[in-house]
Amino acid sequence: KDAAGFQTIWRYFAWANQTLAVFTLWAVTVWLVRTKPGLTFSVTGLPAIFMTVVCTTYICIAPEGFRLGAGSVWPVALSALVICVVWFAIWYHKERIRQK
Repeated sequence: KDAAGFQTIWRYFAWANQTLAVFTLWAVTVWLVRTKPGLTFSVTGLPAIFMTVVCTTYICIAPEGFRLGAGSVWPVALSALVICVVWFAIWYHKERIRQK
């Protein structure tokens, strides 16, 4: 009888599921970097970056999140993208030095 309550819980569940996918993608990316030579990490690294930006953007714009307007969420999405790429690049560089 509480359709609005169910919808809210369902949106939280959906976001949590996608966030779990983000953590899984990042974990597998780290594993691939550490165990497989070459650029095999891009198979999960690129989706990890994409999903991180999507989940961050969603929680910022969603009614159950921060409720930012559609126009103000673009800087958040771009910031999430830059942070992901830079953070991963720094970690990757340090990891390569450690493996030598």
